[in-house]
Formats: sequence, structure tokens, C-alpha cells
Amino acid sequence: MTGLADTRLAEAGIFEGYASLFGVPDLKGDAVAPGAFAASLARRRASGVRLLWQHDPAEPVGAWLDLAEDSRGLRARGRLNLGVGRARELLALCAKGRWTGSRSASAPSGRAARRAG
Repeated sequence: MTGLADTRLAEAGIFEGYASLFGVPDLKGDAVAPGAFAASLARRRASGVRLLWQHDPAEPVGAWLDLAEDSRGLRARGRLNLGVGRARELLALCAKGRWTGSRSASAPSGRAARRAG
């Protein structure tokens, strides 16, 4: 996992960082190219992308407040739903610097958003 980089945790479960970094190969050697998320984000916006625990659609843990590409990658800002057990676990891990996430954690189209580098 390359992780959610530069994670900052704020009050009320709000966090931000990079959900994906451009040009950084994952464990399979795939890298995300600039522009990989543009069409999905234009179509779905942050509110149309689910914030899930480990990509599991049965385990939503919050909501995305903002998702946007910049020169470095996919910048993400979200709010954990602290009424959900997994979200509280995630908050605790983030607070201790123990969670790095998954590079495609917020990919709008999942694997379809990835492009080989």
C-alpha cells in the first residue's frame, strides 16, 4: 500500500490527505496518471463517491467532503461518521499515526480509474 499520504486529523473526524499519488507504483507495479480521475469526478463529484472501509460497500464509514486532482495526485477531504464502529477504529488508528490507508481508497471508478504507468 502506498497509503493516504500527508494525513491530518481534525476534530469531529475530519481528515485530509492524498488518496492517490500520481506516478507512484503500487504493489502490482501500476501507477495512476494525471487526469485518471477527472471524468469520474466531473460526473459524480465527491458526494457521489462512497467512503468505505477497505473498499467494502457493506461498510460505509463516512462521507467525502472534497475530492480533487492537483499536480501531485487525488487530494481528499472527508468526515468519518463516528456513530459507526469502524469509523471510530479508523479515527483511533489515524490519531496514533497507525493507518496509511489504501492508494485507491477513494478512486471514483475503482480499478477503472487506474492507468498503467
